[in-house]
Amino acid sequence: MKVLREDDITQCDVDNTLVIWPKDPHIKRPGTIAFNYGDEIIYLFPHTPHIRFLKHCFNRGNFTSVWSQNGWAWAEQVVRKLNLVKFVDEVRGKPTRHIDDKNTIEDLAGNRIFMTYIPEGMNE
Repeated sequence: MKVLREDDITQCDVDNTLVIWPKDPHIKRPGTIAFNYGDEIIYLFPHTPHIRFLKHCFNRGNFTSVWSQNGWAWAEQVVRKLNLVKFVDEVRGKPTRHIDDKNTIEDLAGNRIFMTYIPEGMNE
């Protein structure tokens, strides 16, 4: 059994949270970063407010965990490409289920944080 001996944990999703998917990710636009996605190269925008906030949480002593529904390998690639390795304690796939006495995410300890951000050139 792994025991995570941390009580102040910040968890962060990848897709449309650390990186933003434009309507057509195959078009290279100013401000995008190239990623290997299967057999394709795609271009995604970094979500700079969330990236800054993740760094802030880490620097305040939070254990930081990054996850993706697309799996741990995708999450790891995004963390590396965004130069966040020194700010991330753990990379994992998105949990597929959790067992808890709370009915909704809103009831769980902590708050969901999402900052709306539209990068320049996103709608081009």
